[in-house]
Amino acid sequence: MNNIDSHNCNLNIRYDLPDEMWDKVSSVYERMPGWIGYKSGIPYWFGTEEEDVFIEASVEPSGLSFYAQMDSDV
Repeated sequence: MNNIDSHNCNLNIRYDLPDEMWDKVSSVYERMPGWIGYKSGIPYWFGTEEEDVFIEASVEPSGLSFYAQMDSDV
């Protein structure tokens, strides 16, 4: 894995949604490929930031934000 590329994606999903909607988002996270769980409240797929390849999500005022470091050779 020599070619790691970073990617950002922001979805227009408001940070102030009701809790029952965020529960549904969490349920979707768990069904996505590569899901490994939460670490300090942050959802992760494929690994954590200590590893080369990972995806994480966070809720920001601008929306639901995903950050990924992925192997561009795959």
